[in-house]
Amino acid sequence: MENKELKILKNRIFEHSSWVTNFWFVNNKLFLTEGNYKKIDNHLASIDVETLTENLKIKNNLNRNFIAYPLELTLGVNAISDTDVKINFKNDNVVQNIIYFNNNYLITFLWQNDSELAAQSFWFDNEFQQKEEILQLKNKVIIGQNFDTLFFANPNDFICGSFDMKNNMFEQYLFLAKKVISVGSKILVLDINDCIFELIDKKLVNILKLPIGLKYIETLDLTSFLISIIDDKKTYYYSFKDNELHLFSNKVFFRMAVYKKKIFVGKPLLNDDGNINYYQALEIIY
Repeated sequence: MENKELKILKNRIFEHSSWVTNFWFVNNKLFLTEGNYKKIDNHLASIDVETLTENLKIKNNLNRNFIAYPLELTLGVNAISDTDVKINFKNDNVVQNIIYFNNNYLITFLWQNDSELAAQSFWFDNEFQQKEEILQLKNKVIIGQNFDTLFFANPNDFICGSFDMKNNMFEQYLFLAKKVISVGSKILVLDINDCIFELIDKKLVNILKLPIGLKYIETLDLTSFLISIIDDKKTYYYSFKDNELHLFSNKVFFRMAVYKKKIFVGKPLLNDDGNINYYQALEIIY
C-alpha cells in the first residue's frame, strides 16, 4: 500500500462478511445490512467499534466469524455463537441510510414500487422502536450530511435538496446529485455525470480536475476524501493540502466508510478478473 502519510498498517478480508450489502459508522457502531428488494425480511445489524477493533488485533484470519451473518438460517451453530454482530431490527424494506441526531436514529427505507423506487424516513429511539415519519423526506434518499443538515435526492431522477433537522426546514436545489460529503469546511457534490463540485450558496462551483469515469467518494478527514475510480481500477485520496491524488488502494470500492481515520471498511466492486461483483467480502484497512 503506497500510503506513508496515512500510516496504513494492515489490510484484511473476512470471508464471512460477504452477506453485507451496505454499512455505516454511526454512534460508535458499525451498522450492517443485507438489504435486498426481493427479500421479505431485511435486517439492520451492528457491531460496536470497540469490539471490531479488538477483533482486528487478532492476527489469525482462519475461521474468523466475528462479522458473520447472525442468523442460523445461513450459518452453522458454531459460527452463530462466534459472531459479534447483533440484530437491531428487521423490516420489509431495504435500509438505505442511518443517521444519529439528538439521541435518536433517523433511518431511511427504500423499496421497489412497480418500475420506480420509493422511500420513507422515520425517527427511531435508541432501542430501535419506530417513532414518527419525517414527511418532508417522503420518496427521498439521504445522500449526505453536514452537521444538522441532511442532503437528499429523489431515488429516480436524482433531484437534490437539503433538510435542516434542527429547524425542520426543507429546501429544493436545482441540480442532480448522487453523493454529498463534507471535508472540513467544504461541501463536495458528486453529480450524475461523475463530476465533483464544491457546493457554495446552493450552487455547484469549482469543479475538481479529476480523471473521467464512474466514481465513488467518501470523507477521509478534515483535509481529504477518498475517491474510487472504476476506469483506473484504483482508489485514491484527494488532499486539499496539495490538491493532488494519492494512491490508497489497488481496488475499486462502491461502498466505503471511515471511522475517525483509524478504520476503513470497503465493499469491492471488481473481482480478480476485473468483472463487476457486488457480493464480495468486506475489506478492512486500519
